[in-house]
Amino acid sequence: IRSEVLGDKHPDYATSLNDLATLCSKMDPFEKAEPLKLKAKAIDEAVRGEKQLDSATALNKLAGMYEQMGSFEKAEPLHLEAKEIRA
Repeated sequence: IRSEVLGDKHPDYATSLNDLATLCSKMDPFEKAEPLKLKAKAIDEAVRGEKQLDSATALNKLAGMYEQMGSFEKAEPLHLEAKEIRA
């Protein structure tokens, strides 16, 4: 509904994608969650800019999912990038 009303580039739509990805990662293997989180991150960066706090939040959410998957090599650079944005 949000994509139809707000468009698929709107930050609120990105929030919905992140929420759906979180749900998928709890119910299902992460293969469904990863593309949703990546799309949400891309929307946040395109709309808000790569160095905004909301983009740092999207980076941390993606990194957290990678940690749950055991992909620490993917999570670490995302956490470091988010930390740099918040500094």
